[in-house]
Amino acid sequence: MILDRNRVPDVVRDLRTKGQIIGTINGSFDLLHAGHLHIIREAARLCDVLFVGLNSDRSIKSYKGPDRPIIHESFRAQMMAALRWVDYVVLFDESDPRQLLAEIKPDIHINGASTARTASRPGSFGKWRTPAPRGSR
Repeated sequence: MILDRNRVPDVVRDLRTKGQIIGTINGSFDLLHAGHLHIIREAARLCDVLFVGLNSDRSIKSYKGPDRPIIHESFRAQMMAALRWVDYVVLFDESDPRQLLAEIKPDIHINGASTARTASRPGSFGKWRTPAPRGSR
């Protein structure tokens, strides 16, 4: 589901009430490829609910230059939302996801193919480690 950013606090509050483990991953996903699909699938295995923070077109231009992105944000968001491993897609305009992560307060933030930033309690980042997969999502 593509989620308007102003709805994030309410959705997160509802998920926390239900005891869900919230994971996040972020990127531009401008040219979606097999490596992206692999990391997104693996990220989803580490949590109950996966948010994808998607760099907006403005955000991508700020760090990749005026010729990027190649694929418009609305189409990139639709591609991400179509993946069965992704629960929510949230666009962000900043050049990095720190503000969005502060709003979501994930239990796990996936940052690369083999590492995840985990929290010792919901909403507080802990040390870097690779947690055990939670299922076969």
